[in-house]
Amino acid sequence: MIMRKILYLCLFWVLGSYSAMAATCCSDDEKAAELKRVIGYNQPAEQFFFEASEKAIAMKDDGVQFILTGNNSYIFNGERSEVSVQSPYEVGDTIRYQFSFKLLDSPVFSEGWDGVWTIVAQWHDQPDPRKGETWSNYKSSSPPLSYQLEYDDQLYLVLHTKNHDERIPVRPNQQITCRTQVHWLYQADGRVSGWCDVDGTRHPFDFKDKIMINNYYHYFKFGLYRDKNIDELMGIEYSALTINEVNDEE
Repeated sequence: MIMRKILYLCLFWVLGSYSAMAATCCSDDEKAAELKRVIGYNQPAEQFFFEASEKAIAMKDDGVQFILTGNNSYIFNGERSEVSVQSPYEVGDTIRYQFSFKLLDSPVFSEGWDGVWTIVAQWHDQPDPRKGETWSNYKSSSPPLSYQLEYDDQLYLVLHTKNHDERIPVRPNQQITCRTQVHWLYQADGRVSGWCDVDGTRHPFDFKDKIMINNYYHYFKFGLYRDKNIDELMGIEYSALTINEVNDEE
């Protein structure tokens, strides 16, 4: 118990110093431009939308940290520190999303947690303005495609869809890069292919499942989003993100 408190205090001190830097930062436009720079994003910074309190996100020279402590993270009806990316596509397109991250060291990642789910990246449906839909009249659902963390004797990164899970063992401080190529189809099974590298070990995947809830493009989100009953300290650091349209055969 004493050792756990020491670990928590050390991690709070490290993350807290970054959070203080973030809180004194800049306007949303300046923050978006800085985020684009530190993660090497290859599209306009105006596509970023921050869903995080100032204490729960911190820019670094070579990445961005998302930090949940149980008391700094309730926003938009959830425990979250995320950035959403509005990168439009047409249904039928194949889009490649590639990002790199690591989990920051915390006892929770070696002991599990009481909550049901923790999401570190997701593709989420949204209202279709062509039909006059808005968030006020649109019934949203759980993301049909996501990367989640699960603990079952050890920690796993899980690429999750309605009928399929890819489970990849991970640990804090490992360098993780995921290339996720999505052939977006509505009312049909879309294709999800690619790989995740974990400290140089490649875990490939290639499967089909229903991955669209409506006929309008699903936006990408990265960071941390978790069950509201989780109180433990969690942190993740993203260091790269690119989004490109590709041929489905690539």
